[in-house]
Amino acid sequence: MRVNLACGRNRADVSAEFLALGDASKHLQQLHAGLIYVPVKNVELGTELIWGRRVACSGPRGTLGRLDLVARYAF
Repeated sequence: MRVNLACGRNRADVSAEFLALGDASKHLQQLHAGLIYVPVKNVELGTELIWGRRVACSGPRGTLGRLDLVARYAF
């Protein structure tokens, strides 16, 4: 069994250049958490949870939540 955790955070200084872009991110946070299980040789089962929050330079806010599943067989 393997575990993967990743966290990221970006923060931008709001200047005229960013405001001209309109949809550029002022604040951005993301979290990825994954789990991979190998029940038998060459077979992997996994899941990943992705969560994020964003504030755009023009003001709108948004969140993201997603769960991904994967099954893989290596030849």
